Formats: sequence, C-alpha cells, structure tokens
Amino acid sequence: MNGRLVMAGYTHYILRRGHNGEAVFRDVDDYQRYLALVGDLKGAHRLSLQGWCLLPDEIHLLINPWREPADLSRFMQRLGVLFSAAYNSRHGHVGTLWESRFQCGLVQQGHWRLACLRYLENLPGRRGLTDDGRWPWTSRQARQRSAGILDPDPDYLALGRNPGERWNQYREFTAMGVSDSEAEFIETRVRRGQLVGNDAFIDEIERVSGKRVEPRGPGRPCKKRKKRKPC
Repeated sequence: MNGRLVMAGYTHYILRRGHNGEAVFRDVDDYQRYLALVGDLKGAHRLSLQGWCLLPDEIHLLINPWREPADLSRFMQRLGVLFSAAYNSRHGHVGTLWESRFQCGLVQQGHWRLACLRYLENLPGRRGLTDDGRWPWTSRQARQRSAGILDPDPDYLALGRNPGERWNQYREFTAMGVSDSEAEFIETRVRRGQLVGNDAFIDEIERVSGKRVEPRGPGRPCKKRKKRKPC
C-alpha cells in the first residue's frame, strides 16, 4: 500500500516514536502536558479518542476522525508542534524530537479493536516498565472510571449493560494477556501502514475506498470475474 491510508469513521492505530529512539517524556509533567494537549485538540479536530499508551520513547493512540480524513494529520501535526515547543523549552532540547512521520493502521471494529486496546494497555508490562500492570499513562484507568479525555468506544460499551459490568468483562479480557503472535501481527501491520483486521475488513476498505490496499497473498484467492455473454 503506497502512502498513508486514513478514512473518516474508522479507528486508526497511531504510533509515533522519538527521534533515533530518544525519550520524549522525561518526567510526570511531560506526560501530563501531552495528554492535556490531546484533550484540548481532539474536539477542534473532530476526533474520538478510544485508547492510548504513552511510553518514555513512544506514543500509541487509537483515534477515529469522524468527519474528514485530513483532520487526523492536522491533529498529529499540531499536537507534535505544541508539545515539542514545550518540551524544548523545559529541557533545553535542541533539534528534532520526533521521527519524520507517524505510523498508522486502520483497525477493524469488534475483536480487533478490543485486541488493540488490550495490546496497548498491556504494553508497559510487555516492555518491562511495570511488574504489577500499573502504569499511569495508559487509558486503562480512565476506562475504569469512565472519565477524563477518553471517548465512548462502541465495542467497549457493548461488553455490558452498565459501567461495572463492562469493566469486569474487559478486565477478564485483558487478563488473558496478549499472545506473541497477536502482538506481532498488530505491531507489523501498524508499522507497515496496513490494516489491522481480517480478510472481510480488507474487502470492505477496498470497496469503500475504491483502491487496492492490500496485496493478495498465496492463501487468498482472487475473486473470479463473471464471463460476459457473447453478443
């Protein structure tokens, strides 16, 4: 797939790294400032925030641009500029803070959107940043409280009839952990700018966008074309 595919009304997994693997968060104030900027900007850019994980050198976001695809790039550009200015001023940093481009993969609703939530909210543990699963800079706490800058997620809401039931179902789901194969699938797809979902999702995006967005693998036969009747 050439270029970055962004579509209104779909969830996108955003990954952004620090330049040359450098830290983009040095202290609590940095984390808090970044999340405050996300909260301030997402409404103006008509985005729904469905999940996040902030690591010392990486940013993971699940975002849905609900009007214009370009709103996502404008949001990420503005967010990066404002945070960089504050970071450089506080820490005396000089030079580029971010990698040149953020990485982005469309996510299928249902299982794969919940799987991405589970993956990013478990990342601190997978990276060895916490032993007990507690990391203050993911959306997990906001999800439990149904508060903060987190927007309602249809798949999460469908887990139960009330906040307590939803949280218990989600907690059981996340307690299952993330298999290495699932983590690799999500990581590879996002890094390559591909779709995080199944073949039906690929067909849907190709139909809606009118573009071939994924190469057809050897196990994925091409659809047969109907033969034209002779005149």
